Amino acid sequence: MKNVLLFTADCLEGTKDLVEEELKKLGPSLVIYESGRDDSVVFCAEEDYSKLKSLKKVLAIYYLLCFPVKGPGNLLKANYLADINLHIQKAVKNSLDFQAKTFRINAPGDESKTYYELIEKIEHFTGLRFDKEGGDLLLRFRKHSSGTAWEVLIRLSSRLRSARMWREFNFKGALNPVLANILYDLTGIKKGDRLINVMSGSGTLLIEAGQRHKLSRIVGVENNEEVLKISEKHIRNAMLKEIEIFNMDAQLLEFPDGSFDVALADLPWGENIGERSQNETLYTNTLKELKRVLVPDGKIGLITQDIRNIEHAIKTVGFTILHRRKVYQGGFHPEIFILRSNKI
Repeated sequence: MKNVLLFTADCLEGTKDLVEEELKKLGPSLVIYESGRDDSVVFCAEEDYSKLKSLKKVLAIYYLLCFPVKGPGNLLKANYLADINLHIQKAVKNSLDFQAKTFRINAPGDESKTYYELIEKIEHFTGLRFDKEGGDLLLRFRKHSSGTAWEVLIRLSSRLRSARMWREFNFKGALNPVLANILYDLTGIKKGDRLINVMSGSGTLLIEAGQRHKLSRIVGVENNEEVLKISEKHIRNAMLKEIEIFNMDAQLLEFPDGSFDVALADLPWGENIGERSQNETLYTNTLKELKRVLVPDGKIGLITQDIRNIEHAIKTVGFTILHRRKVYQGGFHPEIFILRSNKI
């Protein structure tokens, strides 16, 4: 029988309910607790690291320790320190993607005498070396939301789960892979569907789709030659040979009517990419073309922060909004829209 431990999963703002749904699929023994935070989910689960590694909608997973103390200085008590070091050693052994040799900390007042003592103790008992900037293993210390206890979080991955190994270029305005998976699932894509991703950029949506259900066709459309080269490189890094990329304008797609079952788009909204003054025409023309190349009951999943122009385009072209949700992306708060063509 596997051990049962307490974990916490960081999530993007606006997606906590989706993360909870994904966690519940790990098995009936998993129990979710109220975290008191909008950006994390606390849960109790068996030590099945293959299942934890499979999660697509979380930013990071940590062991969660909670101690009934008023301040971090009390964590130096032998019994609390032993518990912290035990879980650090467990994290080193069961890491999702790395072999830790160093650690770093994130805490309010992390240059205080208390944290220097904690660092020394952790180094002594675990054999890990403290590296303030580049430590492999991240330890977070914070006050519990109730204000009556302190939490210690020990991350089980070297990087955020949204940092993909295939991503060689940090393309400005690229979609967070966690959001790509959320958009994918909300759109209701099924096994065997034919997918088109317009304005496919550096390939995030394409690659995340290629690593999910077995689709019968995955097509990316991008009209920037330099960006196309980046996406092709990323697709090779991800070893996904079935993805097709075309140099094509999303407003003038060179595909027959009804060629696809579903479409995805991370639309430019005039901040990192594009100009807002052009979005009304761009959005309307793009939706018209997608309506044409999709089957009559096809769906579109898109994300943008230019709400006025996308609402105008949706109404003009004739789509029903099945779902919409505000999320967080790189300092912005765009919305996800799931659309279906209005019946004629």
